[in-house]
Amino acid sequence: MSLPETHSLPWKELLVPQIVNFTLFVGILIYLIRKPLKQHFSGKSEDFEAQKKKAEDYRIHAEKQNFEVRNQMKLLEETASSSLETAKKDSVEMKEKLLADAKEAARKINEDTNKMAEFELARAIATLKEELVIKATQLSEQNLENEMNDSVQSQLNDDFIGKIQVRN
Repeated sequence: MSLPETHSLPWKELLVPQIVNFTLFVGILIYLIRKPLKQHFSGKSEDFEAQKKKAEDYRIHAEKQNFEVRNQMKLLEETASSSLETAKKDSVEMKEKLLADAKEAARKINEDTNKMAEFELARAIATLKEELVIKATQLSEQNLENEMNDSVQSQLNDDFIGKIQVRN
């Protein structure tokens, strides 16, 4: 009497190709996005340094203008009240220009920060998706092992009982 054939999952035919495909996919993905990511982050660093230098230049320029305005005010106070009206007008225009420049610089920095945050969010979502796929794969493997172990154990018990009955 021969043992009945057990129907088991073809692991080599199902799981191995899937693992190979997934590994190839991840490897190709890393290979393809490595350079653009490097360029993106190096570009961001350079942009940040350029913005920092520009802001420093604005600050120095503003300090120079502030110094010039103070000197002009002293000169105007020494001259006459008519010159005072002209100086006030000039200082208001400079103030508005400086505020406009500062607002523009702040807007650009805020825009860059938002872009960086969106990129980081997308990267975090991709990482979470990858971890979710890995966890789901692990859970599926565990479930398959548990189901497979129970069915194989049951089959072995039945075979053992059948052999004992045949001998008796």
